[in-house]
Amino acid sequence: MASVDAFWQLKLDLIIFPALLVNGDAMTGHEGVIEGRPEIQFDWQKQYADQRKERLADSVHEYLEDDEVSILTFYNDLKDCVEEIITYHKKNKEKAQGALQLILGHRVPVDGLDDVGGC
Repeated sequence: MASVDAFWQLKLDLIIFPALLVNGDAMTGHEGVIEGRPEIQFDWQKQYADQRKERLADSVHEYLEDDEVSILTFYNDLKDCVEEIITYHKKNKEKAQGALQLILGHRVPVDGLDDVGGC
């Protein structure tokens, strides 16, 4: 196990603490490193929100910069996308509600399920 730990420490040394040059000489150890590992704080949620907004902006730009696409087409396509999401989730909601009814022991007719007793 010690050789595995040594292997990963070596990988960390090569990735996090690359050889630094001081007065033309390479530092190969941790001579110039402050005690402990660097604390890396990153707001992943903000980055995701920023990227999501950029993707939306890219789509909007595609519509608005295309001379052959009218603003009415943009409006209709956007409305259609939202309606498709509503329909998709409505179907899945109904399916999940049917499954819950079966789980709770209610014998309600469910499309695609002929015989419940075969479990």
